[in-house]
Amino acid sequence: MSMFSTGVLVLTAPLHTLPLRITPVLSSVARVVQHTLYVHLHPGLNLSGGGGAQPRPVFIQPVADLSTAISRLYSNAADVCGHLDVRVLLGNVPAGATGAGGPFPAPQPLSRAPEVVLTDYVPGDPEQSSMVSRYLRGYAGHCYVCSPTLASVLLGPQLEGGPQAAGKEEEVVEEKRQGPDGGLTLEAYSDVVVGGTFDRLHGAHKTLLNISCLLAKRRFVIGVCDQEMLKSQ
Repeated sequence: MSMFSTGVLVLTAPLHTLPLRITPVLSSVARVVQHTLYVHLHPGLNLSGGGGAQPRPVFIQPVADLSTAISRLYSNAADVCGHLDVRVLLGNVPAGATGAGGPFPAPQPLSRAPEVVLTDYVPGDPEQSSMVSRYLRGYAGHCYVCSPTLASVLLGPQLEGGPQAAGKEEEVVEEKRQGPDGGLTLEAYSDVVVGGTFDRLHGAHKTLLNISCLLAKRRFVIGVCDQEMLKSQ
């Protein structure tokens, strides 16, 4: 399989189930992407062309399960694919009220244009793989400015357990839905302030910054230490 410098991973599994499957997903991604991995979350995305229309991005709400999924993703990435610069994208997570349109009026530029788009989505029929790949490339191109030669990789068939594992995940989803905390919206604040050295950005820093973004409605301020406070680092 070809290797790519930069990729974007579209995760479609319900947020409840991501902690169960993120390790095999990242292990598979590490065999395709070499340097930078962007992660785009769209729980429940149907890439099989329901109704024959190109799937579009939607807003997802900043619920408690989202913060848990982000924390687990960065934590597991440090163990499974430590060589990758993993970055969770939050452009489709609203800080306040959302308008009638979707989260991306135009494709958003990233610091590195993705050369490959990957997904954990599993087609119901293996013969749909070509169509799903086409929809996946169209979806990624609607969200972000990608390489004109954007490739696509369906990770689903490579993931350990296949359809049986997916069935177990759905059972977990039902159990979680019956619990008290599953879909609680995170309490948000007008202003959020964090501080630190941030001299060598790692997964814990990224988790802090991502979760802080989820909590901020108006302004997010970052204080960065320098000079004397960095001498011992």
